[in-house]
Amino acid sequence: MKIIQKGNLKRKDKRYRFDCRVCGCVFECEDDEVREMFGSYNETVFAHDCPTCSEIVYGEQIVYRESVQDY
Repeated sequence: MKIIQKGNLKRKDKRYRFDCRVCGCVFECEDDEVREMFGSYNETVFAHDCPTCSEIVYGEQIVYRESVQDY
């Protein structure tokens, strides 16, 4: 293996995308704005309050600058 560029484990370009099922608002949050929770089957779930209707929105989607990855 040849490492071309070392990675950074504390990347700040990580964002979380949420879709509110109550009002339909779609929003993104920075890494330090979300609450990390544990769901069933030891999975990690992220939560944030909807900026429109204030409902708690749960998500598992991490959006990077280059691509989208679902967890």
